[in-house]
Amino acid sequence: MNMLLDGSSFPSHAELNKERKVLGRKNKEIKRGKHFYANHSSFSQTNTDLPEDFCNQVLCGDSEDLLKTLPDNCIDLVFTSPPYNFGLDYEGGEDSENWPLYFEKLFRILDECARVLKHGGRLIVNVQPLFSDYIPSHHIISRHMLDSGMIWKGEILWEKNNYNCKYRMGKLEKSIQSISQIHLGIYRDLLQGVAQNRWPEF
Repeated sequence: MNMLLDGSSFPSHAELNKERKVLGRKNKEIKRGKHFYANHSSFSQTNTDLPEDFCNQVLCGDSEDLLKTLPDNCIDLVFTSPPYNFGLDYEGGEDSENWPLYFEKLFRILDECARVLKHGGRLIVNVQPLFSDYIPSHHIISRHMLDSGMIWKGEILWEKNNYNCKYRMGKLEKSIQSISQIHLGIYRDLLQGVAQNRWPEF
């Protein structure tokens, strides 16, 4: 038996792996408060029906311009995978923009996404950081959306089993709760999720 310096026995493997329970969890949650960073949000809680002209349609064009034609609070879910700004070849688009200009454009689009989301709607962003430029795109996007009053809901790693693609991250909603711990590996993308409020839960 292994002994500690004070003469007591060292905890067994089973004891070390035993989950520690939080006593009085609900009361402690109330004491801490939730999503303090989003309590200033001015999002409307009144949802709007999607105009008939947009139903069951594939709309092509600049997403920033198209989103401006939609009313507030009319979309349940936005899922987007914007260009990573890595210098890839895209037809009709530049993928190697100055980083501040890239994020200015992206934030204008994401702000429109947040505007058209229904109360409780989800915004999910599939994005990849660029390690060579020291640009954690997923964190920069999350910070912007939280500053705008969205509530963080979680992050999902997408394992693609593609060894040429080493990292990936992302997920966002108009309210949020953690899904899993993030770690680096052979993953390529991260899904960042935010929401307008806490309803509905995952």
